[in-house]
Amino acid sequence: MQKVSQKEGILKLLKQGISVNPKMAMQAVGSMRLAAIIHDLRHNHNLEITTTKETSNTGNRFAVYTLVQ
Repeated sequence: MQKVSQKEGILKLLKQGISVNPKMAMQAVGSMRLAAIIHDLRHNHNLEITTTKETSNTGNRFAVYTLVQ
């Protein structure tokens, strides 16, 4: 069984229509560098990915990424 890279794992989630946030990225693929992966997908793979800023119940702000299909 071949191990899927973090970038491939995030891309698979996005293509399934799942919005990804940093907590989900950590749980799903073990990535602590979601913004870097999104940057690479946008600029090197020419994907249109939107960013939505959200705030948690504790007041922490984070980004949620969604692939425009």
